[in-house]
Amino acid sequence: MWMRTLSVIALAWVCGCAENQSSTAGSPLDTDPAPAPDTGVDLDGSENQGDLGPVPDMYRPPDTDAVVTTERVPSVASGLYSMGISLAELGNFEVPFQVELVVSETDGRMVFEQFNVRATDGEQVSEPIAELGPIEVTSLGTFLAASGDTVMPAEFSPTGSDVRLNLIFEGRIVSPEFACGRIRGSLLTIDTELVDSSFAIEPWADRGPIAPAYCEALDQEPCPRMAVDDCPQLADGLTEGFVSCGEARTFEVHLPQQHDPEQSWPVIYLFHGLGGSHEGLALYSGLLDVIDEYGFILIVPSSTDLPVEWEQFTLRDNLDLAWFDDTRTCLESQLGVDPNRIFVTGMSAGGLYASYLGLMRSTVIAATAPMSGGLIINYPPITERRIPVMASWGGPMDWAVEQNFDVFARNLIDDLERRDHLVIACDHGQGHVWDQGLNRALWRFFSDHSLQVGTSPYVDELPDVFPDYCRLIRP
Repeated sequence: MWMRTLSVIALAWVCGCAENQSSTAGSPLDTDPAPAPDTGVDLDGSENQGDLGPVPDMYRPPDTDAVVTTERVPSVASGLYSMGISLAELGNFEVPFQVELVVSETDGRMVFEQFNVRATDGEQVSEPIAELGPIEVTSLGTFLAASGDTVMPAEFSPTGSDVRLNLIFEGRIVSPEFACGRIRGSLLTIDTELVDSSFAIEPWADRGPIAPAYCEALDQEPCPRMAVDDCPQLADGLTEGFVSCGEARTFEVHLPQQHDPEQSWPVIYLFHGLGGSHEGLALYSGLLDVIDEYGFILIVPSSTDLPVEWEQFTLRDNLDLAWFDDTRTCLESQLGVDPNRIFVTGMSAGGLYASYLGLMRSTVIAATAPMSGGLIINYPPITERRIPVMASWGGPMDWAVEQNFDVFARNLIDDLERRDHLVIACDHGQGHVWDQGLNRALWRFFSDHSLQVGTSPYVDELPDVFPDYCRLIRP
């Protein structure tokens, strides 16, 4: 009901599960690369007749040594670097890596003797998945490195399974601490050509929580946030043209019958799944049936129609984070929303986003309850608070767009359990549906876990309102 059909294999990457990671680094890979498919360039930088076309001249070492110089190029030191890749062809999905550079300079020539690439999840790194070099740097500071046919191991893959890839890094040295450029090649596992993706690197020792992934990363400014005086008037019903970060947004505001803006009210944000919108979701979830009984405000937005509806491929500032921040400001100032009782939930792609948003705004969102959700990105290193999570899904039959949400949900629970979050795991066994029979337990969970609650009241067991298919996982 809430889904639209996408390429099944592509969605297996884009809607991939969270890190699904073992406690130790991946086993060493065979460092002898398999024969590379035709990519338009040989490992030495020369052209061949591959399908991707010729490599631009600016990225290939000149034919004569006379013009190869690093006189105008900043010197790059040997060492470890943090690299991010932004896959434009998959909705700018960002993936982190580690690069080991061994640099030499002889007679004015800079050479990357080694350009070794390792997968990483922010906590550990794999064995090298590509060992490249020597790579010459031109007088313009450009370089070309081709990985050949290689594999990102399952332990570090966003899909939880091996991903075959062949990448061509067309880079430029910007400063001793920064290089960036374009990525071509292909994701062989899902048969996707890369023509407009990007990468960037910075020193590993100085890395931030988010690896740079494109040349503009250093200059990127966050979206401006709305001031209280700039908020449009919000009321019960449909809100259209709510401009956040330059984008007009649409969402429903549902107020309980007894609402008084001078009083303090909890709010639930409800996010739709793939191919859905705000229309009908409040009824489908059953939350509209209990809004007067429980006395909460319900916010139901429409997405900007991204590949998985909501911006959840990156740790950077983005439109959906800005929209959440702006609506929170306006709801608190106009409708009496209690800043200590802000909760999020959603179904399918909306469940994925409820997981993401809860972790990205863990000091603002009191608790989250993803329905048939999970986590697309690896567990974010910038999470500031252990947020209570009620994760519900439909068991082994929980499939949509040929994706296994049973796996997604279980991997999310494993991620949260390893980081000492309070988790309630509810496998209702009904497939890919919103189980309205859980709504009373969901509301009790939210009610018992405001931001002001230091320690969860759920010590040894769950309250009786929870069905017996729910289990408690305490830190």
